[in-house]
Amino acid sequence: MNGSQHRLELRVLGDFQVTRDGQPLDLPPSRKTRALLAYLAVTARQHQRERLCEIFWDIPDDPRGALRWSLSKIRQVLGADEKTLVADRNAVTLNLETDYARLAPLVKADLSSRSTEELEAVLASIRGGFLADLSLERCFEDESWRQAIASEVEIVELGILRELVERLADEPRRALPFAQRLRRLVPDDARLAAETEALEDKVRSATAQATSRAPQSGAARPAQAPSKPAVSPQDPGRAVQFCRALDGTRLAYASTGSGPAILRAAHWMSHLTFD
Repeated sequence: MNGSQHRLELRVLGDFQVTRDGQPLDLPPSRKTRALLAYLAVTARQHQRERLCEIFWDIPDDPRGALRWSLSKIRQVLGADEKTLVADRNAVTLNLETDYARLAPLVKADLSSRSTEELEAVLASIRGGFLADLSLERCFEDESWRQAIASEVEIVELGILRELVERLADEPRRALPFAQRLRRLVPDDARLAAETEALEDKVRSATAQATSRAPQSGAARPAQAPSKPAVSPQDPGRAVQFCRALDGTRLAYASTGSGPAILRAAHWMSHLTFD
């Protein structure tokens, strides 16, 4: 990593993404190369080249050549952070931060002992199923690993949602979005459906009470006589007056300022102040 600037992160809690400073990067079109990158980052340990070849390639495909090609593409994605990928003739290691690393400690944790802020942050990072777009059915070992982690992520998500719904029961507005999300994941849970409906009723009731206490914009008010446009004493030039010339022509005029008179004709009356 290059410090807090140019921060590179792999997002695996949903469709696979690699971001730099929060902006998604272009990834290789090869699904196996993307899957290899995700596997190295999530496992965060050293792997023997032979083992990686067994996981991702068949023997007739020249697995060592395919692995070298994929690693070269991964280096292109990493860019300035390519030093995080350590590869020699025998082994490969990748040290990069992933969103799964923040969730992993919760797999076997007592969620009730974790802060609400931590649980909400982890929940916000879950965008979908683990590596949802990188299912490789022909790579049995990788797919088995992906599905196992996906099950862990789903269990943690359900646990966090249930914990937050119970913890925030006295704050219906905060608890309701979590209850609704949980209900989408387990739509057949009748008890949860009742809890969600109860929270919705509480939110509606609180909204109605707040509305009834607010001033009614349509309430009747005492009738007031229409006010005449006020003329500011500092701006007498906006007061238009009328007179008749010697030949009977009716004229409109306005005056402003003091001193010898200066007559301006064919001019906007409202602009006299600025002249």
